[in-house]
Amino acid sequence: MNRLVGLWSVDVLYGPGAQEDTVIAFMANGEGWLAFYHYVLLERETFYWRIDDGGRLHISGKTYAGYTLDDQWEEKPSDWTVLNLSFRIAGETVPSSESMDVLTFSKPLWCNESRFGLLKKEVSRKELPQFDHD
Repeated sequence: MNRLVGLWSVDVLYGPGAQEDTVIAFMANGEGWLAFYHYVLLERETFYWRIDDGGRLHISGKTYAGYTLDDQWEEKPSDWTVLNLSFRIAGETVPSSESMDVLTFSKPLWCNESRFGLLKKEVSRKELPQFDHD
């Protein structure tokens, strides 16, 4: 199984209590999602992903759903594309003093986020984050 498969979080690096989190899921079937929370789910991207023969990550967005700056709900096809992104996964002691696998991308993947801690290795489509009105 590819080591990238799993559910990864920014917040888990720092411990409980943060008011926001960005999580990314890579499923074994080549699908995934990224979700941004600020108290509640605000944005969600679904995508396809693959790793090429050189070990580089490629992401192609499927759908985007979220709230606009004026609190309007929108869902539309995603234009999120990531090509030739390098990454590494290594065991680290993180700021929360826990030891865990940390996924580090060569450049920010979403906003300024480039480091994610492993929440769990198994993730399925039924765990796709839902909005209150879904």
